[in-house]
Amino acid sequence: FNLHAAKKEVAFPLKNSLFFIEAWVPQNKVATLHGMIDGMSIHAEQIALDTRDRKPTVLENSGAAQMGEDLIKIFDVPDTTDKDPSSWVLWFFTFFFAIIVGDAGYGFIFLLIALFLIFKFPHAAGSQKRMMKLFTLLSAASIAWGVVTGSYFGLKFAPTSFVSEISPTHYLVERKADYHFAKKDGVYKFWLAKFPQISKATSGTEMLEIAKSTKNKVTSYPIVDEFFSNIILEIILIIGIVHISFGLLRYIRMSIAGLGWITFLVGGYFFFPSILKATIIPEFMGWMTPKFTTALGFQCIYVGIAFAITAALIQHRLKGLGEVAHLVQIVADVLSYLRLYALSLAGAIMASTFNQEGTALNLFLGFIVILAGHGVNMILAMGGGIIHGLRLNFIEWYHYCFIGGGKLFKPLHKLKIKG
Repeated sequence: FNLHAAKKEVAFPLKNSLFFIEAWVPQNKVATLHGMIDGMSIHAEQIALDTRDRKPTVLENSGAAQMGEDLIKIFDVPDTTDKDPSSWVLWFFTFFFAIIVGDAGYGFIFLLIALFLIFKFPHAAGSQKRMMKLFTLLSAASIAWGVVTGSYFGLKFAPTSFVSEISPTHYLVERKADYHFAKKDGVYKFWLAKFPQISKATSGTEMLEIAKSTKNKVTSYPIVDEFFSNIILEIILIIGIVHISFGLLRYIRMSIAGLGWITFLVGGYFFFPSILKATIIPEFMGWMTPKFTTALGFQCIYVGIAFAITAALIQHRLKGLGEVAHLVQIVADVLSYLRLYALSLAGAIMASTFNQEGTALNLFLGFIVILAGHGVNMILAMGGGIIHGLRLNFIEWYHYCFIGGGKLFKPLHKLKIKG
């Protein structure tokens, strides 16, 4: 069909004729082109670009970065002036997906499905093979994050259990408890009013174990749950700050004001907890005092804003005044990362609820409720992980380091016809 269409387009036979074509050639392939046509009756040279020409974007990734390339094509093709974001999107998307799923048990089920697909389709190639590899990567990341947070099918574990002991997040919970116990501050007094028995505790860790309640034969540890939620919320805000800061640094030459906004974000992390009367990780870990973090944060906020506006005026002159509007934008973008916390928390609550409802029924009905409930929850977690994991890259992150609107380069290639 293509040969027939080509013949219809020529006005005279090609034999013993002189003709020319124009085509795009990637910069790193020019030498290869001249080597390929050497000794042939072909002459090639670079011609001037027309103002109406739209340069196509060449994406050449190998290994894991090819999976990232598949992901970025879902949203948009980079402009020729863009830096290839394939690897960045891949790894941050994997991280966000793992946080949203937030359960090592679910990650293990996903991994079994991924391994089954690899076994079932051993001859898969191209994008299909890469998608199976991506699913395997996402599953492994979900397992890792689940172990870090001590989450397994929504089950509740005692602070002294092995699962809690190997969880880095639980370690932070213990350090936070030790801090408030030693200070005997407002947080300690708040929990003392609810659980007077913690007055007998000799350490923060022991306080976590003593403060417990039992409902419907299920034992919970309210202080552990509260401290855990606060720490995860803080970690996710840090992730948002780091992610956006990387975006600003990638395009720092185009906007030097990015250094100011990074300083502002760091300052906000240190300063605003003092207004909320919250204790952040550097404080309860003993790295910084609350007085120091508040003073440092306050200075970083004002220095960051002043630097951003000044740098914008120097680099872009009067247009730099518009940099002030980025203050609201950058705060809103960081807060948008709280969706990771909300989705993860929602999944954990649903998993725990299905477990409680299932155990309250007889063996058969309880098994059905637990199985069906976790099945639905895994589907929702996977959907949320894909949609919001990509959204944080394509909307919030792209806002600072991506132009887009490119046209993908499609090289001339031999058409293979299946017989």
